[in-house]
Amino acid sequence: MKNPLVSVIIVAYNSKSDLPKCLASLEDVSEILEIIIVDNGSTDGTVEWLKKEYSTIKVLEAGYNAGYAEGNNIGVSVANGDYFFILNPDTRVAPGAVETMLELCTNNPGAVVTPKILQPDGTVNACGTSMHFSGITTCNGIGQSPHAYHGTFRTLLVSGAAFMLSRAVWDDVGGFDPSFFMYMEDVDISVRFWLYGHSVVCAADAIVYHDYRLNLSSRKFYYLERNRLLVLAKLYEWSTVRRLWAGLLVTEGVTLAYAVRRGPQFFWARLKGYAWIVAHVREIKRGRGKVQRERVLSDRGLLALMRPYLPYQDLTTPRLANVLSLVTTPIFRTVHRLAVHM
Repeated sequence: MKNPLVSVIIVAYNSKSDLPKCLASLEDVSEILEIIIVDNGSTDGTVEWLKKEYSTIKVLEAGYNAGYAEGNNIGVSVANGDYFFILNPDTRVAPGAVETMLELCTNNPGAVVTPKILQPDGTVNACGTSMHFSGITTCNGIGQSPHAYHGTFRTLLVSGAAFMLSRAVWDDVGGFDPSFFMYMEDVDISVRFWLYGHSVVCAADAIVYHDYRLNLSSRKFYYLERNRLLVLAKLYEWSTVRRLWAGLLVTEGVTLAYAVRRGPQFFWARLKGYAWIVAHVREIKRGRGKVQRERVLSDRGLLALMRPYLPYQDLTTPRLANVLSLVTTPIFRTVHRLAVHM
């Protein structure tokens, strides 16, 4: 039986230095792959180099920086594959990873598969991602030994750096929401996978290497916080927001305090995020209406997959993490328990 075609979608932005390793890592499975690269207005010669060196690759020029979410949507719109492999340009795919993810997708219709993603030093970058009910996310296993994770297990969120799904699942959820531009778009689409009756699993025996560097600029902080609020505004039922209000308010206080601590640029980025949400209320209502009409999973089912605490140890110093956890975790756990069981 002939293997189904997999369309690899890579969104590039000044990625000429990253793409050679990424593309070379896909050569062993080239017979089942269609590679589509969407260029978001690169100025480093990425397009010219690709057209010269890789005549079999589809190169789409957006002509401007369309963002990660819309860039992937553009790529999928011309894809011929039965399955889509969403992949960052600064990754390398280990031998056997594509086949492992594809087998899981074909044997489990409706499943979305994210691999074990490793950092340059060989430690874990992500084995799927977890989410607090306020929208704050953390990578599962970050910094741990890669040997700590094996087999296949459920995870709430994919990592946007690498995941595979069928065309049917993509079409059902409607792809990425371009409103996110960049960051948290993988959170939004992952939650919608669950709300629409699908599931997300991590294939820990499928390995992708990611040239990941943690760098939280004020610009990144703006998109992370703005888009976190966008996720909540789109995906929760209003009754859930009312039940979670105390925990959500505590989280807003924590993130605002963090912004103040980091300085004026971060504080203004936080306020700018609030302003964007207010300015796009009508657009958010339209997106929210579609999700609420079509969802099949209740918020209780969704919240059961979320963490009732914030992993402060991954976000700040040990001493401050202990203080914050002592003060906020009882509130979070109580609010979460009531929201799930009421």
